[in-house]
Amino acid sequence: MRVEAGMERIWAALISLGLLFCNGCAVLGSAADPCGTSPGASAFPGDSLEDWVTYGDHLVVLRGIDEVDQDGRQRVRLLQERTLWSREQAPAAPPQETFVPAQKSHDAAAAKPGHRYLLVGTWWDDRQDGRAEWVHLELLAFDDGVAGRGSAGCPPDPADAGSGRAAVWGRSQTEIAGLFSRTPPDPASVRYQNLGPDERWQRVAAAR
Repeated sequence: MRVEAGMERIWAALISLGLLFCNGCAVLGSAADPCGTSPGASAFPGDSLEDWVTYGDHLVVLRGIDEVDQDGRQRVRLLQERTLWSREQAPAAPPQETFVPAQKSHDAAAAKPGHRYLLVGTWWDDRQDGRAEWVHLELLAFDDGVAGRGSAGCPPDPADAGSGRAAVWGRSQTEIAGLFSRTPPDPASVRYQNLGPDERWQRVAAAR
């Protein structure tokens, strides 16, 4: 029908705007969210635990090593210590090194050397040039193996009990790995698990 075709064009335009504003991150935080993870303009959902297992590829534990200068911006180099969970059809393993801003901004959480972090990441070819980049859906402090403990330990919003951050907050590595393993992806996404996260979301949204 014409109405349906029109809505599809509108939806495609909105998705394109999301990609333009995303600027290399799956989810952009707002000024009210210093952790820089939710809510915000996004190319695919990344807030709930279901979102993480649907659009994320890996859950990894990282350790802050040192600060480096990248194009005039100070970033913290994080080394992967272990992978706690991986999506079955993830296109690649997580990188051994991840770089995170040394200072919080409106669209990114910060990290510090000497601390551990829990990262939900995904491979995303946002430029459609065949070169997927490692982007972050969530970065949480993880000192002593407890989510939310340490540097960048931004607590979940009490009003958002359904967020992924709230689901893992205060839990141990074993508990969190179990949560991810037991949480099924969005049922509408199952047939699209071979697609990139943005394409996967477009197909899911179009089916609703």
